[in-house]
Amino acid sequence: MKKKDKPLLLQVLEGLPGAAKFALCEIKFEDEALKIVLLKNVFQKTPVNTYSISLNKLITVDIVTEENIKEKEKSVVGRGIAGAALFGPVGAILGGLSGTGTKKKKTKTSVFVISYYGVNENDIKTIYFSTNYSPIACWDFVKLYRENYAQQQEVNGNGEVIL
Repeated sequence: MKKKDKPLLLQVLEGLPGAAKFALCEIKFEDEALKIVLLKNVFQKTPVNTYSISLNKLITVDIVTEENIKEKEKSVVGRGIAGAALFGPVGAILGGLSGTGTKKKKTKTSVFVISYYGVNENDIKTIYFSTNYSPIACWDFVKLYRENYAQQQEVNGNGEVIL
């Protein structure tokens, strides 16, 4: 099996009929279709169900990223104790003062997405998978899709992409 043919193992977040949240799936390209195989569990990779999306119904296979900013309260007491341990009474005062207010922490959440047409072009469906355990493999799979399976986009006279 070539590296590019290696299936992608991901956990479902939502959008796959009959699959529980965090169920393990194997995703691969096979016979002019994208196959999603729902597996029994991590230890027994026995297929429970197989879903097939024809390549001509695929809209996109991609990774969507969202940045979140969380505000976290600084610990006045904890910083005061640490300052006192290191520098005595003056350190306790300075440590306590440095702990006032909040600090901001940026987090990035990525989701592997498969969008496709259902019964017609007005019926767009999307399946979401977690990228937590294999972000690099997800990007490799997206690259494989774009290079080998993505349909060329048509552009009209106004420069608009025709879907």
